[in-house]
Amino acid sequence: MRNIGKLKVTRDCHNKINAAADLVTPWAFNTTLNGARCLSGYNEETQEHARYSNALRLGFAVKDLAIAVRARYIKEGSGGEAAEVDEFLKLKDRSGGQR
Repeated sequence: MRNIGKLKVTRDCHNKINAAADLVTPWAFNTTLNGARCLSGYNEETQEHARYSNALRLGFAVKDLAIAVRARYIKEGSGGEAAEVDEFLKLKDRSGGQR
């Protein structure tokens, strides 16, 4: 959860994201991705991370968060919100090969 907290306070996320659950919605995918890139020192020109281990940890943390948020929505009977989290996970899986 510490990595999620760091992600939430990055300059790209702090104005758009009110709660950790907001990080794992389709509309926030690019915001979450840019925040993770910022924390891992991603260089657009070389397409490399200065701290690649941070990128890996953030990827796992975001996926774990998405699974927990989806479970909460399912328990609450919020099928539409759970479907949004599923869409976020699909976006994450499809863009996973990009550096």
